Amino acid sequence: MANFDKQQDAHVEYGDEKVGSDSNGSQEGFHTDFTPAEQKKILHRIDRRLVIMVGLMYCVSLMDRTNLSAAAIAG
Repeated sequence: MANFDKQQDAHVEYGDEKVGSDSNGSQEGFHTDFTPAEQKKILHRIDRRLVIMVGLMYCVSLMDRTNLSAAAIAG
């Protein structure tokens, strides 16, 4: 049998520092400062998607309620 050396894992503890972030708190590779115009554009896109999805869910809910009452009447 071969004799394998055991690798020892280093134990590293971090104090108050945030792992994977720089001194100002933003993560590497992410840009978090947006201009007001960019913020408005992002919010508009999110709002548009949310309104469409909520509208579709409301339509499905309305059809479900209508079909449930028709099924109850039909027996």
